[in-house]
Amino acid sequence: MDYDLIITGRQAIDGDTAQVGPQIAEHLGLPVISYAADIKVEGDSVVVKRQYEDRYHELKAKMPCLITALSELNVPRYMTPGGIFDACDKEVTVWGRADLKDVDDSDLGLKGSPTKIAKASDKVAKGAGEKVNLDPTESVAYLIGKFKEKHII
Repeated sequence: MDYDLIITGRQAIDGDTAQVGPQIAEHLGLPVISYAADIKVEGDSVVVKRQYEDRYHELKAKMPCLITALSELNVPRYMTPGGIFDACDKEVTVWGRADLKDVDDSDLGLKGSPTKIAKASDKVAKGAGEKVNLDPTESVAYLIGKFKEKHII
């Protein structure tokens, strides 16, 4: 094994199932941590800040492992004006389906994915919340009551 850490994107756009990274990890027999917003290497382990729907969790795993990354993990590097002009002059090689040799169409895209989705739906938007106008003392009592109601405290 010539690697400690494999980082993939969150999901591919062909089937949009977010299973490419986990399937690679399964094939290689590696642990996987998905939805990474931050990564730190500590010796032979990796500490990952993993995004959940409404919060973050911090996980630690021994390497080698695979991590799927969120866009928050990246800090873009902007090109210099000279780099932009150089890029405009470069020839771009474009490959299409005809360039793939010995590949069956049934092995590509959503049709070729071993993951089958019965139903997909968009995340339901949360409501506007509740607005109250209270003085500071009443506000504290109100918030404590809500926290207890939700079993936060």
